[in-house]
Amino acid sequence: MMAWPSELVLEDGSFAGFLMPVVNMADTVGMHRITNPSDRLRRDPVSPAPWTRSFTWRYLVRAGANLAQVTDSLHMADTVIGDFNDANVRVGNDARVTLLDCDSMQIKDPVSDERFFCRVGRPEFTPPELMNADWNRAVRHPSSDLFALAIHLYALLLEGEHPFRGVWHMSGDKPPVPELARQGIWAHRHGGPLEPRPAAIRISLLPARVRELFRAAFETSAANPAGRPDARQWHQALSWLEENLRTCSIEPSHVYPHFHRDACPWCEHIGRLPAADLPAPPADHRADSPSTPPSPPPSPPSTPPPPAPSPPPARLRPVQQRSAAAQRIRQPTSRQFLGVMGSPLKPRIKGEPATPARPRDP
Repeated sequence: MMAWPSELVLEDGSFAGFLMPVVNMADTVGMHRITNPSDRLRRDPVSPAPWTRSFTWRYLVRAGANLAQVTDSLHMADTVIGDFNDANVRVGNDARVTLLDCDSMQIKDPVSDERFFCRVGRPEFTPPELMNADWNRAVRHPSSDLFALAIHLYALLLEGEHPFRGVWHMSGDKPPVPELARQGIWAHRHGGPLEPRPAAIRISLLPARVRELFRAAFETSAANPAGRPDARQWHQALSWLEENLRTCSIEPSHVYPHFHRDACPWCEHIGRLPAADLPAPPADHRADSPSTPPSPPPSPPSTPPPPAPSPPPARLRPVQQRSAAAQRIRQPTSRQFLGVMGSPLKPRIKGEPATPARPRDP
């Protein structure tokens, strides 16, 4: 889903506002809530989303694939997200994603070629080529979104880690993230001065195909933004990864790439961590039953939520009477809108095959 204007509202023939989809904030969480394992497992009596405790790595992989699909759909519509930070991405219990703050996206009028710029952003998700640019007039390219997309996917797949944070092994203070990104110095650069935190999950968890995409996004493309992997490449790689996952024979909540065979990398990771670095388990986790899987999240609704109430008919301009200016803004088609929502993942119940749910019809 995308919070994108869908209809104009008029009052006495003059523009009064617009309609847009209502985002269900109760059934979605900010992306940071699922990338950080401690936040994901937290049991809070007033938590709006207790189902995050049941998110396995399979859900994170699917959420990443959906986020890549969203990004590709927007780029196909000649739209650049721009302010692509984690606060503007929400994830549902079926692993589909919703984008917020669409009014800051960069769009282009296909008739006049006028661009409406994205004037905001957060430094930790801004590519180096835009750090010193005037955002009031800087033309953003899809490659700038691809930098932020890779950071989000890195966090989803590696338990909330950031590619430009870690242990610094050179004299002096560690440079800020934008400077490290400009030099292509990330936590897994061969022989580089930055190394992952000791408590971080090892990148060897990921197949070589995915590791090389991260290397291209953060290292080899540092001086050539056009060399960053595009959203479709990420979607294809993560969809392939999801099809090649297996479940640990000891701990059913551990899901990992099939190439590791019987050697569960999550068991190995937990075994080498000191107790202080282990994420706190849910309050209902039984110490005498470490293999008990978390309770599955509620199934996604079979029908979409009811639409928001319509305004009085006299103030609503019918679709066929939209102004030319409104028609010029390229919105995703219904098929692209399905891509924006992504593919839902049906919660897996013990004993059922790990088959994803079919996407809803557009």
